[in-house]
Amino acid sequence: MVLNIESHEGNIYLANIQKHSQGEKHYISDSSGLPVKFRTISHIKKHCEKQTFENVWLIQNTPYDEMIGLESATGPTRMPLHWAVEADAE
Repeated sequence: MVLNIESHEGNIYLANIQKHSQGEKHYISDSSGLPVKFRTISHIKKHCEKQTFENVWLIQNTPYDEMIGLESATGPTRMPLHWAVEADAE
């Protein structure tokens, strides 16, 4: 499984899970079916602590080029994240 974390302005992160690398994305949703808006990557990690992922990606969209009238030539930036789950210290 692959976890994709989309970074949006205002410290909002949306996360989706893909079963296969080219598979359909399923956003982590609340009980009413709406995507959960996470405030930090740590909150996503805690929410997904019982799941194992082959890859975790941070995807950042930047609207700034479009805001000043330029074309967005590069598209979103994708960065791999280290996603080791730490054992609780007791």
